[in-house]
Formats: sequence, structure tokens, C-alpha cells
Amino acid sequence: MKNSSKISIIIPVFNAENYLKRCLKSIVNQTYKHFEVLIIDDGSTDTSKEIYSEFVNRDNRFKAFYQPNMGPSSARNLGIEKSTSNYIAFIDADDYVAINYIENLISAALTNNADLVCGGYYELSKYNLNPLPVNDFKIYINTTININNFVPAIFEGTAGVLWGKLFKSDIIIKNNLKLHPEVKMSEDLIFVLEYVFYATTIIVVNTNGYYYNRLNEESLSSKQAPNYLNFLKLTNEAIETILAKNKYQLVNIDNLKKRRIWSLLKLLTYNIANSKGEILGKTKKIKSLLDNQYIKKYLLLLNEQQAIYKLHLFFLKQEFIFLDVLYCILLKNIINFKQTFKKK
Repeated sequence: MKNSSKISIIIPVFNAENYLKRCLKSIVNQTYKHFEVLIIDDGSTDTSKEIYSEFVNRDNRFKAFYQPNMGPSSARNLGIEKSTSNYIAFIDADDYVAINYIENLISAALTNNADLVCGGYYELSKYNLNPLPVNDFKIYINTTININNFVPAIFEGTAGVLWGKLFKSDIIIKNNLKLHPEVKMSEDLIFVLEYVFYATTIIVVNTNGYYYNRLNEESLSSKQAPNYLNFLKLTNEAIETILAKNKYQLVNIDNLKKRRIWSLLKLLTYNIANSKGEILGKTKKIKSLLDNQYIKKYLLLLNEQQAIYKLHLFFLKQEFIFLDVLYCILLKNIINFKQTFKKK
């Protein structure tokens, strides 16, 4: 049974003490007041519990649930299970929202009887002096977007994330939609892709009310690099399965797959090259990535558009790994110099 609450805001929390209070305060101050906040503590070991308990104890719209550390997908699934509202929004604990964020989303949903509402956001990163406004669906602003345009769009930028969107609870519950904890890469995108095939009306609004905090992002660890490649394989397979189930022909599926593979491989090898340690050790780690059967299958088919990364890909294709490490180190110095100069 649904209660009179219009929106459930689901927030997974894992050791978010540095940002959590700002996040929760931004929700308390919303112009739209008719919501419940479901805080899912995913086994935090810092002071996160003390922070969110203050809000739970003084505002009955805030509720907290605890689970042992099982990851954000499992935490969000618990939030969906505990939801009692007509709509669901997801907010990450290290992000925050503008004062009219919820009002803008629910207004668009109710006015258009929308099954999915998508908005823009502000990116906070070390590369931006001021919050950078972004809308991955900007060409569809203030209009409905059909599924043939929406599906290709979610593979661009951060369009496939859960935050910055408003979902209908009935669609999620009726179709038993859940996040997949075993898919540890782009799990948001998989959920959105599954959901959209049940949505009739999708609205894009011209608002940037979500503040996406990239300052707290950790770079992909070189220690976990082989696992990330396996996660990518699982994600790509999940995408193909969903598209096949819904008999949806994505014209550029092969190019999409290759782009996703190169995007991850480029980042992993770049991070390994610029990590601590001797060059010989770095070359061995990168060689182990290139020996991955999934990478071997696609490496020679990959393409790069940006001039500065074309040499990076060329060295990897030729297995000139020592040269690639040196080039990536040089590349980082060039990028850092440009960013420092830009700030001045």
C-alpha cells in the first residue's frame, strides 16, 4: 500500500562522513516538502551513523536502515523495497541538490503524467573553478523523448546514472526491477535501460538542480584492473541481453561496445603508468591487461578520435608497453600543466 507521500528519496551511505551532512541538509531545505528519505547504511565504519541519526531523530520523514557492506546496488534495492511513495529519486551521499530540485522533477512528472523525468546537473571537479552545468539530454529539453532517441542517449556522458531522474514506483515494483549487485560497473545504466522499456512518457526538463561531486571520486585502482575488465564484460553482456529481450536494434552496438572497452582500457593503463613504482612493474601490469582474452578480441579494432590519445592506443596495439608508460607519464604532466595554466 502507498501512503500519501509523493516521493521516496533513496540514499546509500558508506563512510560518507565528509559529505553526508551537506547532502541531507540540502534535502531538508527543499521547497517541495512531501517526501520520505530512505537512508541505507551499507555497513559504514565512520561517523556517518551519528550524522544521519540527527536527521532521523528530528524529522519523521527521514528513516534509516542498516545492512552489512554489500555495495550500493544492494543498498538501493533495499531502499526500493522500503519505499512507500508514488515516485522514487536516487541521491548519492557525497552529492547534494538545489533547493527546488524535487519540486522541478515532481512538477514535470505530474503535469505530463511522465514515467521518467530527466534533468541536468552541475559537475564539481578539480578541473572546474565553478560548478559546470551539464545536461546529457539537452537537445530534448522541455519535450518528450521517445525510446528510439533515449536508448542511444543514455550511453553518452553520464546520461545512464540513477541520480538526476525521477522514476515511477509502480513500474519498478510491477516489473520487479532491481539493480544487479554482481554487475559492479555501470549498474545504474543497466537499471535505467531495463526501466525505460516499460516507460511510455519520458520528459527532459531544463533544470540543473543536482550537484555531482567528482572531487570525491577515486581513480580506478591498478590493483583491481583485471576485475574491472571482467566487470566491463558482464556489463556489456547485460546490455546486449536487455536489448535482445526487448527486440531493440541498436544500430551502433558494436561501436558502442568497442568505445566502452577502449574508454576503460585507456583509463586503466593511464592510471597504472602514473602510479607509484618502477617502470618494469608497470609494464608487467599493463601486459597482463593486454593478455586478457576479452581485450585481445577487440584491441586491434579499437579507435581513438583525440590526437593526444592516438599514440597511447598505437603503443598498446603494437605492445610497445615501455614506450606507452613513458608517454602516459608525459601526458599527465602536459594535462596538469594545462590545467594549472587555465586556473591562472
